[in-house]
Amino acid sequence: MKYVLVFKLSRFGRNAADVLNSLQFMQDYGVNLICIEDGIDSSRESGKLMISVLSAVAEIEHENILVQTMEGRRQKAREGKWNGGFAPYGYKLVDGELQIAEDEAEAIRIIFDTLFISQVKRVCGLEVEESYNKPKSEDAKQPQCTPEKEEAIMQALRHYGMV
Repeated sequence: MKYVLVFKLSRFGRNAADVLNSLQFMQDYGVNLICIEDGIDSSRESGKLMISVLSAVAEIEHENILVQTMEGRRQKAREGKWNGGFAPYGYKLVDGELQIAEDEAEAIRIIFDTLFISQVKRVCGLEVEESYNKPKSEDAKQPQCTPEKEEAIMQALRHYGMV
């Protein structure tokens, strides 16, 4: 007899339907499933029943974890706290909240100013250097220059005789 060996049933499939469909497909070819931690062998009658029950329970448990995780993230967002991961460049994480990292912030300001100048140049029909950080899709969102900043850039371009 041939077997597929997994440590735990939850590693075999995402939901009860996947587990049962995969198991049926395997058994059609004479292959059974053994789950080490759960002590299940699908070649036994009781094994098939245990797989059905445990895969359904695992699916419900997984859905509950997702709901609780998302609610935790929503609560953090309502409190104005960071939802995880590393702080983006230009910020530091202090007691669960993002704060501006002044030593990195100037680089971010220069990057945005360059982006905004390019946007205004395009509006004026001026030649703009090709971007090496192109958006992956046509509808990708990029930061947009505020009308006040656009006017200040226009004044600077006029001052230097570029428009």
